[in-house]
Amino acid sequence: MKFYRVKPDSKYYKAILAAREAEKKLLEITQAVRNEFDLPECDQYSISTEYYYHDVDVLKGEQLKAFTQKGTPKKNSKLGKQIIGFYDKLIEEANLKAIEPERLVNFSFGIMRRQGETLERLNGLDTMYIKSDAEFRFGALDYLEEITESEYVKAYLAAVEAKEGAKNETKV
Repeated sequence: MKFYRVKPDSKYYKAILAAREAEKKLLEITQAVRNEFDLPECDQYSISTEYYYHDVDVLKGEQLKAFTQKGTPKKNSKLGKQIIGFYDKLIEEANLKAIEPERLVNFSFGIMRRQGETLERLNGLDTMYIKSDAEFRFGALDYLEEITESEYVKAYLAAVEAKEGAKNETKV
């Protein structure tokens, strides 16, 4: 296992931040689609700007007929077409068409190359840290700075303390 600090001025850092912001917007858009078409709540939501996804196990009647078994709206169904159109419109309005999900950002920047590789990130800090067993593609180290395990552990503890501090502040 190797440990890295992501360089904050790098293209990779900015792409990850954009992907995380897009994921928050996608959650809001998914909720707007559910509200617009009176779809039941579910824990799973779209993480793609390409298609809307809904858990078919919670759908009934006409709503169920409007979705494929994989959870995407059918293009040959009136309701399915309406959902697709509404979702696409919201994606366009939010300027999310060109944003890649975080997992694809990692692959496109060479941070991960194969499925099955381990990538662990520390969240909640101003700086991003990575623990990985992946062999990075040439050039990926332009975005990363290798650090020691003890530096990573210190950052991990700082992230835990920050998270616990935030929980305690909300309880007061």
